[in-house]
Amino acid sequence: RRYGGAAPGDRTMLDSLWAAAQALGTLRSPGATLLPTLDAAVQSAEAAAEVTRHMEAGAGRASYISSAELRQPDPGAVAVAAVLRAVLEGLRG
Repeated sequence: RRYGGAAPGDRTMLDSLWAAAQALGTLRSPGATLLPTLDAAVQSAEAAAEVTRHMEAGAGRASYISSAELRQPDPGAVAVAAVLRAVLEGLRG
C-alpha cells in the first residue's frame, strides 16, 4: 500500500499474493512441508483470483472502468495464481 496504493480487496494482483502469503506462513509451523503448503498457497491464490470477479476495483487500471463492465476475474490476480501453479508443477516434476 505504501508504494503502489493498493491493498488486498482492491481487485488487484495483491488479492492472490496476499492469499498465497497467508497460506505460505504456515511453513513456520512444526511439521509443515513445502509441497503441501505450496499446494495450499496455490489453491488460496486461485480462489482469491476468482473472488475478484465480484469485487469493485479500488486500485489499478480496472479502477477506471465501470464495475458493470468488470465481469472477469482480475487479470493480475489470475496471472499470480498461474505463476504459482507453474512453480508448484515444476517442483513436482
